[in-house]
Amino acid sequence: VMQFSKRQNHMRAAMTSGRAVTVAATLLSGVTLASAVAAADWQFIPRVELDAVYDDNYRMTEVRGEETEVFGALANLQLGIRAATPTTVFTLTPQLASAYFPDDDDENSNDALLAARWQYAGQRVNSDVQANYSHETVIRSELPDAAVDGDLGEPVDGQISRITVRNKRDQLRLAPRISFELSERLNLDVTAGYTDVSYDRT
Repeated sequence: VMQFSKRQNHMRAAMTSGRAVTVAATLLSGVTLASAVAAADWQFIPRVELDAVYDDNYRMTEVRGEETEVFGALANLQLGIRAATPTTVFTLTPQLASAYFPDDDDENSNDALLAARWQYAGQRVNSDVQANYSHETVIRSELPDAAVDGDLGEPVDGQISRITVRNKRDQLRLAPRISFELSERLNLDVTAGYTDVSYDRT
């Protein structure tokens, strides 16, 4: 009985020691991450863009007599968050975009966009990971606009293939890239891309 008791106490001591090591490792990881966050140079850049808009054929229809005429306001609110260290740069940019047309409620919209990017520059390894998500009205997503890929006042190219349909689109895009310096004249670049798109109405 005594041997069993000693063995049980030893097992309890080992389990306690294991838990202590786990807790210590977790605390150390947290302290390391907190130190890295504290050491980064943080910047917060809010931007607001307001536009008045008039369009006598908002949905670009080719059928005469079915044009949608709108007059109203567009608003874009963006917050740029940037954290930089000597070797890494992380940016996060949430954005809200709204369209308001007092005489055509069906064309009003509220869209949400989020862009993230992480860059690392080492002695022989460089990496760049971009992730973009958007939940927006199809007409806003397909026409030229300052969307996830662009900045406010810097529109990106759009398409007009689906703007005749009142719909919402969810889009997720990932684009990681890593570069290895094998020698002074030789680099190995690895890139990948992933896009997932879905619509409320198919």
